[in-house]
Amino acid sequence: MPVPIDAGWVDILPPEAPAQSAGTTLVWSLSVFLLLAGIAGILWYRRQHQAKRRLRHLLQELRIADADSKSCCTQIICSLREKQTARYLLHWSKDPDWQQYLRRLEACRYSADPLSKQQLESLVEEALMWLNRKRPAR
Repeated sequence: MPVPIDAGWVDILPPEAPAQSAGTTLVWSLSVFLLLAGIAGILWYRRQHQAKRRLRHLLQELRIADADSKSCCTQIICSLREKQTARYLLHWSKDPDWQQYLRRLEACRYSADPLSKQQLESLVEEALMWLNRKRPAR
């Protein structure tokens, strides 16, 4: 027997929720994945280019004023040994030219004689050249 509307109690059922399709979940998952991948790419790009930026700044300082050769060599080595930069330069680890450059850099760092301004500039420019090189084909 139906209850009259005037009685105060009416059984009202909410409408059924629409069925969630599998495509919606897939689209949301893909969107979140792409967003996270984009953020990771941006962070990698920024870290990768921080070393180049620091070396260019060091090169500018060398051209403007005299600098201590040992501290300049240390700054170059520190820039090249950063985690992301070192991972990028790992491709060159077996290259004899890269090994020779690192030996020259270490020798200059521990040399008793200070380096000339031109030698320091060439070391920084060579570090930038290694950072700008494309990865070798596998």
